[in-house]
Amino acid sequence: MEVGGPRTLAQSLRAIRVGGKITLIGVLAGAAEMNPMLIFARRANLQGISVGSTQMFEAMNRAIAVSRLKPIIDKVFSFDDAPAAYRYLQSAQHFGNVVISVG
Repeated sequence: MEVGGPRTLAQSLRAIRVGGKITLIGVLAGAAEMNPMLIFARRANLQGISVGSTQMFEAMNRAIAVSRLKPIIDKVFSFDDAPAAYRYLQSAQHFGNVVISVG
């Protein structure tokens, strides 16, 4: 997930594995020149997504509150047990969210 934009995209491209995917969700760092050779060298898949407006976010939160929607939580791990949480998530045995508690 890349939120910085063009100025941090090169760093993200160097960080992903060959054939990896970067999802662009914002442009916080402003515009800059981009070297397409980084994309070719990593055989990267870049995808842009939008998240909607502040008004849409507020409307979604009102709908969640009125409907009393609650997330389905399969299992909660402590922060110290985060590696086990990632292993559990990778096993695909969960139904719902896997949570790492911070605090």
